[in-house]
Amino acid sequence: MMRFRNLLPVVVAAMAAMLGGPDSARAGYSFRVTELDSAGKVVATQTVTGQPNIGGLASFTSVAQGGLGNNLPDFDVTVVTNTTISGGGVTKATPGFTINGLSPGSLGKSVLIEVLGDNFFNPSGGTVSFISANGGPSANTFAASLTYDSSVINGNAALTAAPSVGSSYSGITAGLLGTVELKGSMGNNVSSVLTPNPGQGSNFTIGGPFSFYQAILVGNVTTAGTGSFSSATSVQPTPAPAGLVLALTGMPILGLAGWFRRRKAAPVV
Repeated sequence: MMRFRNLLPVVVAAMAAMLGGPDSARAGYSFRVTELDSAGKVVATQTVTGQPNIGGLASFTSVAQGGLGNNLPDFDVTVVTNTTISGGGVTKATPGFTINGLSPGSLGKSVLIEVLGDNFFNPSGGTVSFISANGGPSANTFAASLTYDSSVINGNAALTAAPSVGSSYSGITAGLLGTVELKGSMGNNVSSVLTPNPGQGSNFTIGGPFSFYQAILVGNVTTAGTGSFSSATSVQPTPAPAGLVLALTGMPILGLAGWFRRRKAAPVV
């Protein structure tokens, strides 16, 4: 029995790594939408911060629709849904968007949508994890290309004032872990298929807390109209090795076997 007691801390630690730590009620989201010209240069960018981590919605209105200041000249973008569930060792986000190209001025241009959630604790810090992502663009003829990236950043990150768009379209280029990239298009009046879909990134060791970053690039708009994109992406721990699972499931049996041996060996009074 003493040997089994000595193994309890190992069992507890292993189970904690698999289940993850508590979630944080202070988790929040920032959204940023950027219009790019045909050469990939920033035309205008807007950021909305402090959105809740469940049901946070944001709308980015173009100048043509009465927007003021540094709003998008040629597009309306709406965050239709942003449901995030974080618990049980897994964080899953399902952002969805509509993108409306308002006029011929939108043709040949691109839209970068960034979603950054911070202060997540599932999986817990130190856990070897991976990202799994899938996404679906609309059936409308809208854009020649679509790229969807999902990544994790250790610690609580923040969006910069404006994205730095260069060889990498993403507004955040440093500290991205386990990135999954799906590519496809939004067009030809059929439901486009991203490749791969679903996609899985490489393993990485997660920090605690961590930020969950997603970037969607709708590239080279071909038709003035409306396109949409929805996704489901999760950060989850890598499965425990089969040997460890077998050992954990066998420990109670070993404990019972030891108890029966001791009972059998006990002297009869």
